[in-house]
Amino acid sequence: MKTFAVFTYFVENVAEKRVPHREAHLAHLRELHAAGTLLLGGALLDPMDAGLLILRAESKETVDAILASDAYAQNGIWTKIVVREWNVVVGNLPAAT
Repeated sequence: MKTFAVFTYFVENVAEKRVPHREAHLAHLRELHAAGTLLLGGALLDPMDAGLLILRAESKETVDAILASDAYAQNGIWTKIVVREWNVVVGNLPAAT
């Protein structure tokens, strides 16, 4: 299982524009977390112009499919997504499920 760092860049005025889609987005992330796919996730602050997700998956294509099914991707809240495989050298991650 590979680890991926995902940087999601937000539309301007994201705090306002995300409101109609936030619950669906969070429900999706909670499902991914419960399945052991999403390890960490949240917005980067000051300014809040991007988010960071740490995912565990077999391939970048799997990550791309997961992200494409998110309400923020489907409704233009994420304007750019950068997926990078991450070689974790220091620290511990939960055991893969």
